[in-house]
Amino acid sequence: LIAPLRDHSCLEACFIIYRRMNLARRCGLLMLALIAMGAGDASRLRGHANGWGNAGHANSSGNASVSVAAAAEAQDAACIALGEGGLLHWPSCERPEAGRSVHIPLDSKVTWACTVPDFGVALCDESKSLLRLWRQRSMTFTDVALGQLTAPVGAVYLDGKVYVACFGSWPSPNGDSGLAVVDVASGQLEATYTYSGNPISHLHNVYAFDWEGRKEIFVAVLGNPWANLPGDGLVRFDRATSSFLRETTTASLNARSAVQQSAGVFYVLTQGFLCADAEAKHAANTSCSLRTQQRCPEAHPLRLAAETLLPARSGGDGGADVFLGKDLDTVFCTDREAGGGRLYYYTYSSPSPGHSARGSSQQDSASGSFQQLAIRSTGANPRHAVLLQDSGDIVISNQDAASLTVFPGLALNPTTDATEVTIPTSPITQVSFFMRSNLVR
Repeated sequence: LIAPLRDHSCLEACFIIYRRMNLARRCGLLMLALIAMGAGDASRLRGHANGWGNAGHANSSGNASVSVAAAAEAQDAACIALGEGGLLHWPSCERPEAGRSVHIPLDSKVTWACTVPDFGVALCDESKSLLRLWRQRSMTFTDVALGQLTAPVGAVYLDGKVYVACFGSWPSPNGDSGLAVVDVASGQLEATYTYSGNPISHLHNVYAFDWEGRKEIFVAVLGNPWANLPGDGLVRFDRATSSFLRETTTASLNARSAVQQSAGVFYVLTQGFLCADAEAKHAANTSCSLRTQQRCPEAHPLRLAAETLLPARSGGDGGADVFLGKDLDTVFCTDREAGGGRLYYYTYSSPSPGHSARGSSQQDSASGSFQQLAIRSTGANPRHAVLLQDSGDIVISNQDAASLTVFPGLALNPTTDATEVTIPTSPITQVSFFMRSNLVR
């Protein structure tokens, strides 16, 4: 470990990292970083003490509020970018620029990941239809085959299990789209559940959402846009009966991505041309952003509260990801077009008292509204996107560009001009996912 450290400046830089990291817990990856960088890269190591752009600072209006606990957690967290060829690891999330990362090669195409408390990270290897359990303490992997299900595209941890959403064969599944359940303690596949709806429906993600006072598993049912088949929207998976409750959402939605704002309130981004309103079918290259909600805590079905079309685009695959803004009733979403992508910022407004959409009962129709307030360009084919809560940075994984697009501090001032930082991810290609976790060191 000491052999490559041949000058005083590098030793000084190493002590900066030591102060910012718990060496006893992070020894494995820290050793990789120091050996790989060596004495000639001391200036890079010093960069970990600096922030990027406006990250982590209050904006001019002073509306950034970072608690001591949040700041400590951010300082303690590492970041990783995942794609084909492995992952890139930054020991600090404060400035994950190009050249400051450690490449951990994997013979995988990783398209999604989730943290597993007191363990490490679960990685979805889409190309090999595996869930790869990365144990942080031993720096080892356990590969779990997913039975008859193929192409894992989403995963979430809940109560000792990792639930894995499998897309299935393209363009149409053949009994291989559904939900796999992996037991973390044993590292074994516990069960698989082929989706019980239309047999050519794809699943595109899985979530642990708050539902009537507890966490429950939901899947985003994409349907099959390539066959003009509507999806079932958000569908709850009943763990007690091991069944998909297809009546969870009253409207037909080609649901690709979803996020929960509060109890009973969700935002959904669709892919394809079938939005909720049968009278509002649109061109095949149009996606919709929607808000669904329960009308009262006791009511089970999710009903449409509002919908809006994303702006027209030229080519591409359409809606990619949706995530919450800093303020209540604000949301960001990404869209894919030929050779590029877009990031949109919307606000939601509740209907005025007594308002009824299209002359129908408010209970049955969308009556709220969205307003688009900002648009920005991303790299080609944006996939997963994330807002780093303490700094307000937004990080987008650009699959076809092999890069990350970072908007420093954008969520703190989403309607103002924002500089952007492009971080190449080579040798990782088809980068699909970016995450920060204090379980990854």
